[in-house]
Amino acid sequence: MKVTVVSASEFGKFGFSEIRAESVTSADARRLLLFTARNPEEAVLDAVSLRTLRGGMQTVFEDGPKRDRRLWLGELLFQARANCVSYRNYGLIKRSLYLLSGTANDQAWWPPVSSSTRNWYEGGDRILDFTAAT
Repeated sequence: MKVTVVSASEFGKFGFSEIRAESVTSADARRLLLFTARNPEEAVLDAVSLRTLRGGMQTVFEDGPKRDRRLWLGELLFQARANCVSYRNYGLIKRSLYLLSGTANDQAWWPPVSSSTRNWYEGGDRILDFTAAT
């Protein structure tokens, strides 16, 4: 959150107190599969990885909810795989695939990027389905 003070009295003070922020995600920590780390470095890496994945789990998998808020086909595979062994939110994978497949062209090529926001954006380029390369 950024606050810009446009105008204020030269005689008064301006400030905030008791500020709160809430994070929104579709990740359910109650469904989280726990990972047993072999050393402290693995434990830190796991915690950071889960926090990063959780931040991108919105109505579909997003590339950082603070950045462009788009679903990228190339990252969906990795996000879906990580989700399957951690948060297990399979409905999110399904919604992400539906969003991308809904924008496929007549040759069944998916766009590399899509967005579910009001301002619909569909990437102009088309690429082969990622499962063909795996």
